[in-house]
Amino acid sequence: MNNDKQATRDLTREAFEFLQTGDHVKVVFGALKKLHISKQNPFYEDMVQEGMIAFTEKYVQAKGMDKSTKEYLAYINQGVYWTLINYLHKQLTPLDHIEPASDDGDPLLEMPDRTVTTETLEINALANDFKRLLNPNELQYYTLRLDYGFNVSEIAKHCHVSRKTVYRWRQGVHDKLKNKLN
Repeated sequence: MNNDKQATRDLTREAFEFLQTGDHVKVVFGALKKLHISKQNPFYEDMVQEGMIAFTEKYVQAKGMDKSTKEYLAYINQGVYWTLINYLHKQLTPLDHIEPASDDGDPLLEMPDRTVTTETLEINALANDFKRLLNPNELQYYTLRLDYGFNVSEIAKHCHVSRKTVYRWRQGVHDKLKNKLN
């Protein structure tokens, strides 16, 4: 068992060394660029770290598959990209959960919330289902517009993009909603 742990550590160390050699770190920054994540984005630093960790994890997985260098670089690149998409999605998706009741003994707190109806639950379920169809930028637009009430200018400023880009995101959301309703 000690040999397995040592082998895993050695392979992880090899993965970090491989990341730092040549231009392999560009895989992480290329994925960020593809996702339009600039240094001004509040998630930038965290996403760089997540990308580097994903790189090493995918490297270890690729080594186990006995692929050629070119093949596992493509595998790592795709893995880093999808890991960063998942990270961004988690950051932009509000937590949907029910607060636990407090233990202060007030029976009124045990009463169901009358504002939560079957209709609102169905609408929330449809909205969550629809969010899964959106790409990260469209999801960011959707969240900032509906959940926070930002207008196009505010979204552009918040995301450090042009208003034209925000209009393009909005059009993507509208097109996907139209397709979903038809």
